[in-house]
Amino acid sequence: MRLRARLAALLLALALWPAAPAASAPPGETPAEALHFGLSAFRDGLYEPAAEALRAYLVRWPGGQGAASARYYLAEAYLKSGKPAQALGAYQEFALRHPRDGRLAEARLRMGELLEKKGSRAEALRAYAAIQEGPLRPEALHRTAALHAVAGEWLGAAQALGEFRRLAPPQDPRREEAAYGHASALDRAARLEEAEAAYREALSQFPRGPRVREFRRRHAFLLLALGRHAEAGKAFEGLMRSAPGERQRADVRLGLAGSLMGQKEFRRAAEVFEGALALSPSKEERRAAERGAAAAWWEAGDFPRAAGAYRRLAASSVQEGLARYAASLERAGFCEGEKGREALRFILAAPGQERALSPAGRLRLGDCLDRAGMAAEAAAQWDLLTKAAPASAEGAWAALRKAGWLEREGRRKEAMEGYVKLAGAASALKGDEGAEAARQGALRGAFLHFEEGDCPGALRLLRILPREAAPEEARAEVASLRAECAFRARQWGEAEVYYEQVLLGARRPELAARARLQLAAAAEAKGDKALAVTRLKEALPLLPPGMAREARLAAARLLREQGDPQGARAMLLAFARDEKGDPDRRRESWLFLAREAVGREDWQGAGEALAEWRKLAPPDPGEGLRLAARVQWGEGKCPEAAGTARKALEGKVDDPERAELNRIAAACFLKAGEYAGAAAALRELVRLEPMAADAAFELASALERAGRLPEAAEAYARYAGRFADERAALAALRLGRLRAAEGKREEAADAFRKAAGARAPEVSGPARYEVARDLEGGGKAEEALDAYERLAGAGPLAEGWRRASAWRAAALREGRGDWRQALALYRRLAAEKGEEDERRQALARVERIEGYLEQVREREEKMKKREPLLR
Repeated sequence: MRLRARLAALLLALALWPAAPAASAPPGETPAEALHFGLSAFRDGLYEPAAEALRAYLVRWPGGQGAASARYYLAEAYLKSGKPAQALGAYQEFALRHPRDGRLAEARLRMGELLEKKGSRAEALRAYAAIQEGPLRPEALHRTAALHAVAGEWLGAAQALGEFRRLAPPQDPRREEAAYGHASALDRAARLEEAEAAYREALSQFPRGPRVREFRRRHAFLLLALGRHAEAGKAFEGLMRSAPGERQRADVRLGLAGSLMGQKEFRRAAEVFEGALALSPSKEERRAAERGAAAAWWEAGDFPRAAGAYRRLAASSVQEGLARYAASLERAGFCEGEKGREALRFILAAPGQERALSPAGRLRLGDCLDRAGMAAEAAAQWDLLTKAAPASAEGAWAALRKAGWLEREGRRKEAMEGYVKLAGAASALKGDEGAEAARQGALRGAFLHFEEGDCPGALRLLRILPREAAPEEARAEVASLRAECAFRARQWGEAEVYYEQVLLGARRPELAARARLQLAAAAEAKGDKALAVTRLKEALPLLPPGMAREARLAAARLLREQGDPQGARAMLLAFARDEKGDPDRRRESWLFLAREAVGREDWQGAGEALAEWRKLAPPDPGEGLRLAARVQWGEGKCPEAAGTARKALEGKVDDPERAELNRIAAACFLKAGEYAGAAAALRELVRLEPMAADAAFELASALERAGRLPEAAEAYARYAGRFADERAALAALRLGRLRAAEGKREEAADAFRKAAGARAPEVSGPARYEVARDLEGGGKAEEALDAYERLAGAGPLAEGWRRASAWRAAALREGRGDWRQALALYRRLAAEKGEEDERRQALARVERIEGYLEQVREREEKMKKREPLLR
């Protein structure tokens, strides 16, 4: 009641005397009562009276025990009563006097807010920065970040938001905004690596939200800017999959295309760039898409589409797209035809094309115009280039092309003037490329003089050319021209010196070939025909076909004159193709060609040569038939080869050729299964070549297959007695079988014993089996059984002779009462994979013997249990 009465009196006093001094207070009031009064007024929402009371308290007791609370709530009362200036001063006073108070952070936060409103940004930042710890530190950081962001201080904002994210409690609703704000601030501060990591972390923590799509897009662009193209591509594709609307954004398409370019997937990138153009992009996006599509098609090597893209770009920016458009036309092969001419006319008509094309580009344009049949326009471009850059390599090449065009037009005088001018400017040209153009111009001009019969003029032009303009590897042309002039003047020695120079430094094959022919001609002119032939022979492998033909004809003529017809015929090979040549010589040449092709097993070439030979109606077809048989055999045409061989054998043939023809006929008969014919051919072959082991064996085999068994046996016997190779054992085996079939057991046994010593088991095994059978038939059962068991025990019973050995051994064991040994053999036979009937028979024998043995066992058991009749 007393407090309320005092409060009412105070309010009345304030109303009546607003200017009453602050120190007026009820006399005898204690500090605690005064402080309690002020704080109670603050709690009741009476902020002005509370401020007055608290201020009065501080005047009377500035260092009192409650001074800290009085100052803090005085500032709060000022703030809530709408007096920000007084509140700011009070907060500052509180912070200054009570630096250890627990409410210092709240005071500094309020100071920061008031300083922000006042416009004192720097002081506000200092106030927030002073809050170094505690629950209000995140709030101070958040406000600090906002101040930095407003001022465009993105690095400061990023640092504040980064710390805010670390300190803010999990339930703080601003954490998502801070995460993306942190990434965005780093992005704007150009800290791209950190920004990318921040975006990635934010997207993983907060994958849903109204601006997630925007941040995913920005993250993808950041990856692209960092050169991480594969990750950027995945990010763009993921964005378009998750948000179909992103597919319709040109900037996203451009970003995806850029990432594909970085991964060198140029064709896909070009298609994406083209797709972006269909999305109504902005002017800048359209320009970027046009540039990107053109560059991507170019890098993909799709020059036709690159040409279209660069033309589209050139339509809006001649300076930017025209040069590449011209280069694309050339690489796409569009320089020919009406389509190419239309494109070239577009380039020529483009405004500002003079500035858009570099010297190299203009040179390419001229070349393209020339190939398109627009020679006059090409000459105009070369002329422009020559005037614009006379000392450049491109200018020199343009001058060379212009002179060449004049020469083709028949304006030889103007062309020679151009060549002379180009040669004279060689010393002023820059770089090796320009020097090469000058060198070619000088040489071409010199050759024009030479063709006009003016050798002095040609040599004079060569002397204009500085030595350094014609490097060592390019001086063959100069030496060649000097040699030709000396040859024309019949100065053979000087000509040979220059031709040798051409060969020594030759980097030009065509000049070297000409020099080799001319060296031979010079030797002939001096009367040394042997040297001329030698030079022609040495030159032949190095000459192109046309010159080689001339060289062979010349060599043939010289050899004929020297009395060497064989060498002359060897040189006439090229002459065989000349229908105007002598028919007899052509026949000889074709036959030689056929023989050579057969030696190389070039069956097609040999057949063609023989066909040409037959067209010339040879009087003696014998040799041609022999070659034809070999060719048909080589081509796999066996019936034809056999017929041709028989026809050839009807004529006069020497023994080696006859043997070869019989060999071909025999091989064809064997292949066709005509064993009687094969046997006849092989018998003749063996007669001609008694030591031909393969023929002797095949003869015996053919006789056997033809059913002529006695003759086959004799042939096998001869082979086994004459040869000591592996097939001798096989011949002995077959001989033994044939003798056995004839009933000649002793001869068969001798043959089998010889075959039994073979290294090959497929030969020795059957032979040893037959030897064992012979032993068994001769009453030597013990030896036969031992042989059978060795054969059966040497391996699996896969081969027929090994199974037969097992059967015979089992039968012998069974006959002797060796039931268990017989049972083991029958079990092996039953277990082996073989004929089903054979397995059943073996199983039946196993069951029978096992049954018999069981009966024996039971009988023995009974006998043991039986009581004896007498004890």
